[in-house]
Amino acid sequence: MTANVLAAALRKIDRYDIIICGEGSADSYGQQVGPRLATLLGIPVITFVSEMKIEANKVIATRKIGDCTEVATAEFPVVITVLPEINKPRIPSLKQVLGAAKKPVTEWKAGDLGLGSEELSPVNKVKGIKGFVMSRKNVMYKDGTPAEKVSGLVASLAKEGVL
Repeated sequence: MTANVLAAALRKIDRYDIIICGEGSADSYGQQVGPRLATLLGIPVITFVSEMKIEANKVIATRKIGDCTEVATAEFPVVITVLPEINKPRIPSLKQVLGAAKKPVTEWKAGDLGLGSEELSPVNKVKGIKGFVMSRKNVMYKDGTPAEKVSGLVASLAKEGVL
C-alpha cells in the first residue's frame, strides 16, 4: 500500500532522478517499500546502500549485505534504499527549524492521486509472528587439562562435520 501511494505521488510529480528510501521501516522492518516502488515505477533499485556518489547521469553505490560489500551502478531514475551508516544527519539550527515550519506543504487525497480502495489495501496479511528457536547441545568440557579439553572440542566438531 505504501509503495502504491508513493508511486502515484511520484507519477504526479513526474520528474525525479533519485528516490531515497530507508532500508526498512520502524513498524515491521519489511524492507519492501523501496523495491516495490521501483517495480511500480519500472525503474532500477539498489538496496542496502552504505555509500554512494553521483557521476553524470548515474549513481555508483556501495551495497553492504552482511559481511560482504559490492559496488552497483544504475542510471537515473533510480530508487536507492540506504543503511543508517549512509551519513551522520546534521542537526538543524533554530532558524532552519522555524523556517521549515513556514514552507508550503502539498497535500493530496487518495482521489487526487487516482487511487482506489484496491491500491490502498495492504498487500501482505500478517498471520502471525514466530521467533526462531534454536536448540543447543550445551556440551561442557570440565575435566582434564586445557589441552585435553581443546582436543575433546576439536574431536566433537570434527565428528559433527564442522571441521
